[in-house]
Amino acid sequence: MDFEALALELCTSYSRIPEVSPPFEAGTLHWHGQDYFYVSGWGEKQQRRLLEVFRKTKDVMLEPLPAFQYPLPFRDLFPQDFRLLYRDAPWEDAGHKR
Repeated sequence: MDFEALALELCTSYSRIPEVSPPFEAGTLHWHGQDYFYVSGWGEKQQRRLLEVFRKTKDVMLEPLPAFQYPLPFRDLFPQDFRLLYRDAPWEDAGHKR
């Protein structure tokens, strides 16, 4: 089964972010023994933007991952989309102390 094609089909049919437009691309990231299938598009400033990340289930289907479970290498691939998710000091701008 072509999981990249399936991820692309799933994403283009239901997952849209207003600032992200076609052409959409699917790719695979192999990290810690697991394959992650992702779909990206183009942002307003002509940079790649992440739409969705999937992983294969035991039933050989794709399930979308919650953003907090995205593998860390996506931080380098899509820095704009991960500034808030993977910050060294997430409370820095909130005015709160831990």
